[in-house]
Amino acid sequence: MTERTPEQLALFAKQRENQATHTLYTDADPDKPEGACDRNGELVLGVCRVCGTYEAGLEDAPCPGKRPTPPRKPDLTFPDEPHLHEGP
Repeated sequence: MTERTPEQLALFAKQRENQATHTLYTDADPDKPEGACDRNGELVLGVCRVCGTYEAGLEDAPCPGKRPTPPRKPDLTFPDEPHLHEGP
């Protein structure tokens, strides 16, 4: 067996610590993302329920909490100005 350097051991410990902060979907979750499932509907990728991080990213950083809500698209209709919607 190859001896690990102290730096490698520290990195592995940090990765385990980061991964432990994520709450992962399970096969029992009805709302598990389809992209993380095989064709039988079984979960094959680790995905955090809270931040949405997949697989290797789970080790890169601790869970930041809720993912930000995407900004709403502006409503570009002008209901009080019907002449803008009329044809020629």
